[in-house]
Amino acid sequence: MNFGWTLSYGSTAVTATYDGAPVDSFSPATLAFPSQLINTTSSPLTEKLTNNGQAALTITSITLTGAAASDYKITSNTCGSTLAVGKNCTVTVTFTPSALGSRNASLLYTDNACASPHTIAITGKGTEITFSPSPVNFGTQTVGTTSAPMTVTVTNNGTSSVTVTKASITGTNKSDFIITSNNCTTVAAGGTCSLNITFTPGAKGARTGSLSLTDTDKGSAQTDALNGTGQ
Repeated sequence: MNFGWTLSYGSTAVTATYDGAPVDSFSPATLAFPSQLINTTSSPLTEKLTNNGQAALTITSITLTGAAASDYKITSNTCGSTLAVGKNCTVTVTFTPSALGSRNASLLYTDNACASPHTIAITGKGTEITFSPSPVNFGTQTVGTTSAPMTVTVTNNGTSSVTVTKASITGTNKSDFIITSNNCTTVAAGGTCSLNITFTPGAKGARTGSLSLTDTDKGSAQTDALNGTGQ
């Protein structure tokens, strides 16, 4: 039997492996919050811990650490003190940025698995730019046909003007979404601008993308989720 251990990293999970012992497996590898209006609370994100080892996992603590730890809050924790072999549990976190720009922290798991404590990076940005609607839901659209445009309103909630340098579509199915008009250049303090977006599904099923704005706000780039279904 091999009593060595290895760390494996992937795009969606981080696993610490030790034969004959509990094994921590985390998904996703990072909790990445979209830009959030300062002093408001985000939708929650969930981190899943699975014991893929050969013995029970004893959990001592799960805490928030890092420079902006106070901007995050654990709102739900199903892990308890022991996690049986093959079982999983979840920790749910929300983000309330107290300042503009990057606000980063970590979830710290202390347990009896090899390489403890384990850290999961948490990223987020405080911004003064908001979108409406958010997310943008196009509903169901016949594959290869184009929807009516949907208008996204961008609001500058800050006290100084913001210059928008780029508006683009990103994400898994970015080619399904097109910005057909854009009057967002300089947005005055307390002001708004708008963009129109259409949806042309390239295949059946769920299709996703994001509207991304690059601007002079410290929370740049801001994103607004785009959703639709091809039929």
